Amino acid sequence: MRKLIGCGLVVALAGMLACGVGTEDGPGLQLAFARQPLDAPCPELPGEPGSAPVLDAVELTLLRADGTVHFRKRVSPGSDGKVRVGGIAAGEDLTLEVRGLVSGQVAWYGSAAPVNIRQGVDTTVGIFLAAVGDVSCAARPLQAPRAFLAAAGLPGGRVLLAGGVDRLQADGCGPGCDAWQATAAVDMYDPATGIIYPVARLHTPRALASATLMPDGRVLVVGGVRQLGLQAGSGMFLQVAPGDVLASFEVYLPGPDVWIEKTMPQGMVLHSASLLPDGRVLLAGGGTAPDEEHASNFAYLYDPGLGSAGEVVKVTSAMATRRLGHAAVVTAAGKVLLIGGAIYPTAPPLEEFTPSAEGGVFLEKLSSGLPANLMFAGAAIIPLRPDEVFVAGGRVYDGQVLQPPVTGNSRLIRRISSDDAEWQEGPALASPRWLAGMVTAGRELVLAGGFGDEQLTPSREIEVFDPQGELAAAGQTSVERAGHAAVPLVGGQVLLAGGLGPQDVLRSAELFTPAALAGESEQ
Repeated sequence: MRKLIGCGLVVALAGMLACGVGTEDGPGLQLAFARQPLDAPCPELPGEPGSAPVLDAVELTLLRADGTVHFRKRVSPGSDGKVRVGGIAAGEDLTLEVRGLVSGQVAWYGSAAPVNIRQGVDTTVGIFLAAVGDVSCAARPLQAPRAFLAAAGLPGGRVLLAGGVDRLQADGCGPGCDAWQATAAVDMYDPATGIIYPVARLHTPRALASATLMPDGRVLVVGGVRQLGLQAGSGMFLQVAPGDVLASFEVYLPGPDVWIEKTMPQGMVLHSASLLPDGRVLLAGGGTAPDEEHASNFAYLYDPGLGSAGEVVKVTSAMATRRLGHAAVVTAAGKVLLIGGAIYPTAPPLEEFTPSAEGGVFLEKLSSGLPANLMFAGAAIIPLRPDEVFVAGGRVYDGQVLQPPVTGNSRLIRRISSDDAEWQEGPALASPRWLAGMVTAGRELVLAGGFGDEQLTPSREIEVFDPQGELAAAGQTSVERAGHAAVPLVGGQVLLAGGLGPQDVLRSAELFTPAALAGESEQ
């Protein structure tokens, strides 16, 4: 039988003299453990935490906003399992990293930000430790099983998990087509405790919506569908009636825990949502099928400055071609690069949006090399290489059918700031996948789960792409996941929540902690 082991971490930053221990001046640190699991599928129901691991030592690092070290010290837990440290200088907007050592090696990691240390004032910070180079389960799962949910990280490290589908009707949309109903449920992940808890519900049940964190801490959730069907095979996997696409958006206000809903000119699904440097959000393309009637070449701008909750206005310039299931990245120049998803195989694989005060303009982006018209692929700017994009997974659309996913669906796009970008073949994936979760985690890109074939078989594979251009297998999720939320956390971990599992929709959530987060621990 596979077992669960528990460990988490609560960090309290407090004045040492106030605690009655130590003689050093200034604030200090006090640690206590909670839960963390190993070597088992993450639980679908809440349960009791397991026993904490035995740590030889704990290394605490406080980093300034520029990445320099404000404070670092290695200490050993006391007989009560707690650690006390003093002599920390005052500081603002710090990031706390905690590494737990076993047999001299970093085995556990957690982080929190922002942390403020004030002289003579006690501060409490919570951290949930996870196993390095492995997956670890959240202390409590979602309130209900959900897939195709929208997610966004909030300032301070919490994660909003909104909507999705939760009710299945087998063959509800025809033979072999399972129908799913959307939900208005919303959860919040707390990195201090590893617990997921319910918050205010959406006004309208929606799945396959986009979620974007705004500069002021609000979250914009756009479009989605009321219900959907899943159909395996070479055709469009998603079966959606046009009337089920939602022509509204909702804005979440974290402070009062409320949603504001407003209408928009047109429903959107399988679109891209990109935060621009000026705080507006570009909403581009989308649709329900790769054809003239059901795919869009329209784009909209969400302007948070219009009205109490912002407005969505149409961009006058049309896209170069109709796209859905495409990827989008914001370049260093503040432009938006749309990648793949074209409904015509002869259409340009890239196009670029240049924003302006009046709206903006779409133009075809010239490119050479080995382009691929991938739908449902992941794409991101490569860390430390701002002029290059890594594209991974997805399925090639040839104008008739979606081709089966293959390990060769990987590309590097170089010179994205030039007039002529260049496509190159990327490193082969460990296994085929599409609609996977791909996020930037610290200085690496993490690709987790997704569908492994055209029969909608979920995957467990996790791969990591580093700035040197290496793609390496990095383990497996605790259970097969596709259509899940993937969100980077403060410090470089990744939260994977919900999704479709091997048998049913999932309620569980887990953390992936890249091996690189072990860092170079001080001896």
